[in-house]
Amino acid sequence: SMIGTWWYAPTDANSCWDDGLNQTIWHSLTYNFGSICMGSLLVALVQGLKYLLRSLRQSFDCCDCILDCCLTCIEDMVQYFNSWAYTYIGIHGDSYFTSGRKVMTLFDQLGWDGIINDELASVVLWFLKITIA
Repeated sequence: SMIGTWWYAPTDANSCWDDGLNQTIWHSLTYNFGSICMGSLLVALVQGLKYLLRSLRQSFDCCDCILDCCLTCIEDMVQYFNSWAYTYIGIHGDSYFTSGRKVMTLFDQLGWDGIINDELASVVLWFLKITIA
């Protein structure tokens, strides 16, 4: 919201600490707090699964390694998605899932879905290279 104020109404953002910053802090701690928690919960669930897998591991075999790699890829994808969804939440104030849908629609309209696929595919390929090596 603060960046949006600086971009769309630069005369309203006339100092380092102004009403725009106060409103941004207020919105993030009240209206948008649930959306922030939802994105963090998704990351925490994946990290919890990774911790559970590592604590239950008796020996290091191929299946454990592949499962750990998959969970790491999912965690990276969720964190990557969160960065875009949080940006949309901060600017527009929508819920987490609504912002996620709107971000994916925006990417699809702009043709950025290929860029996202390339970014995510590079992570998966890097983990495959490490696994094979």
